Amino acid sequence: MSESELARDISMSYPEAVWDLDSLERYRRCRLHSELAALDENRFFIRAVLCVPIEDETEFTWGVWCEVSREDHDRYLKALKYGTLSRLGVLQGRLANELPVYEHSLGLRVTLKPSDESRPTVKVQEESALKAEQAAGISLKRLEEINRLLFEDDEEEPEEA
Repeated sequence: MSESELARDISMSYPEAVWDLDSLERYRRCRLHSELAALDENRFFIRAVLCVPIEDETEFTWGVWCEVSREDHDRYLKALKYGTLSRLGVLQGRLANELPVYEHSLGLRVTLKPSDESRPTVKVQEESALKAEQAAGISLKRLEEINRLLFEDDEEEPEEA
């Protein structure tokens, strides 16, 4: 796979707690929006981006969900409505997705920095391989490895003659 063919952006559809529900339970128990989610009215999530620098001065971007307190969720919702997200300051949360190439990433402590121009950016706070790679960046070789791990099952089957 050439460098230009390597994926540099992966997005998670839902927080793990929502994804694990069957479609009827998800309908019954969740409120879902492109930027926010609530489960059972006692777990609250914000969609965000977690960037890992690459040595070629680009980034690998994970579209993730972060679990936050009800208070921060409600403050975020209000700021989203009024276009004042950048005034919120940093929010505390936990990563709500298990990222396929980072074992035990689900539940890592994170901070979210809201912005009026884009989804909040996530900074991993808890010691982990993800925190280390977010801080130091990754090589193109590691990017190739991530792509293999993410897409090795997607390889096209040879066509039958």
